[in-house]
Amino acid sequence: MEETKNKIEQKRVNCKDRTRKSRDRKKMYIEDLENKVKTLEKENFRLHHLLLYYRKESMRHVDEEPVHLVEDIDKYRQEVESTFIDNETGGYNERARVKCSEHFSRTSKRIMESHKKVMNLGFDLIIDHLHPFVSFFYWKNFDQGYSASYELIKKYGKRTKFEKPEFIKNNNLTELDLLIASFDPNKRQYDFLTTCMFPKERQIKSKFDDALSHLIKSKEMIAEANAELHAFRTLFIKSEIISDKQVFSSNLNFEYKGAADLKLKSIWDIEVIPKVININLEEDFLYGKYAKRLLEKRDRFLQYEYESYSADKDVIKLI
Repeated sequence: MEETKNKIEQKRVNCKDRTRKSRDRKKMYIEDLENKVKTLEKENFRLHHLLLYYRKESMRHVDEEPVHLVEDIDKYRQEVESTFIDNETGGYNERARVKCSEHFSRTSKRIMESHKKVMNLGFDLIIDHLHPFVSFFYWKNFDQGYSASYELIKKYGKRTKFEKPEFIKNNNLTELDLLIASFDPNKRQYDFLTTCMFPKERQIKSKFDDALSHLIKSKEMIAEANAELHAFRTLFIKSEIISDKQVFSSNLNFEYKGAADLKLKSIWDIEVIPKVININLEEDFLYGKYAKRLLEKRDRFLQYEYESYSADKDVIKLI
């Protein structure tokens, strides 16, 4: 009987020992994984900043490209003037070595390519810099919405890194829910994020969406207009239906004389008008109460200065 009890006790001790060793192995395994995760996160952080550095360095070269392209277009205009206009008489240069059609055939493709690059770089610059702040990549997730309650967010925060994936799946947490959780917010902060910050930024994003839609459409219209203009100028110049002498002896000569300084803004009588948008943070429906409670009075009033471009509508209609 005593021997049986000893065997049972020994088994119990052995079982506890195996359990303890198993628990220790698991703990060591988890600690090892957590250390690896921390190491990888540090490496990811380092590589991210390295990428930003190289991107910044590459932008130095990209920033110079539009200048060279515009200079190329200006040189083309100057070349037309120096080739076909007599400096002494101001009229057609009878000693021009080439015909206008030959010059056009030789240079038009290159100039159109330069102009296309200028347009692409210009639009890229606008799209990538719609606002001056840190890019809000979570904006692309607004369509997913966010529905996790404060209690659920707190429960998520208590899970380990290894438990979180299953918790996310079981509770259908969205990217915005996870963003909220990453702040580890208290109840007041949670309410601010869900009832003020996200709704307000979604409202702002919708304005950027509308602006981008018009911008993209305008680029298509500009491309179509340039294609048609190139096609017609090809007909006009290569057909020689009007001779070079007639062109450079006509009133068009005045345009070619100042070709390098010609700004297309003058065609549409575009005027640059300084404007100011005054913002009273107290009056905003979503965050006005926060502004009143959390900001000094002098910080509740902002001014946004910008330049508005105004075109003569009658001129546009006539064109």
